[in-house]
Amino acid sequence: CSRLICFNAAAPRRTYEDACLETLVGDGKYPQKSLDPDKREIRLLKILNRGTFEDLLFTPEGLQQSEEDADFRLDNERTFVIKAVIEVYPLALAPPYVALSYVWGDLSAPRRPVFLPENPEDHQTESYYLIKVTENLFQALRQLPPLREISHIWADAICINQEDNAEK
Repeated sequence: CSRLICFNAAAPRRTYEDACLETLVGDGKYPQKSLDPDKREIRLLKILNRGTFEDLLFTPEGLQQSEEDADFRLDNERTFVIKAVIEVYPLALAPPYVALSYVWGDLSAPRRPVFLPENPEDHQTESYYLIKVTENLFQALRQLPPLREISHIWADAICINQEDNAEK
């Protein structure tokens, strides 16, 4: 039995998402800091777990197996998590980014977590904050391939502090 996943025929399988949810910092709510309007700052999301085993589903072999094996497909859906960092830049110095905007799904439906390391400099941490996003935005973030020389995403639901009316 490893720290992350334990197998027990009598119990439901623990997912990687379950393990991440158990390591939240405090109440898990991401402490969104205000942007400096004088610097014209922007928040950008950078997905950390690109090119890992979690991307197997989107390789030709993974897609083939997913088509042929419903259990494989369902297992990937249950265990995949998104780990990301939110970085703040002055707009004039921001790296190239892709923008995802508009209403991303039913806001009253259950939401999926995006995990943010407690320490953005330590990508191997086991302490996370989380931001819950709609299923549609989760799938868009998950499936958006890294584009040539573009590693950042601006998604209004994440990069705009939804609790700050002035910022919205």
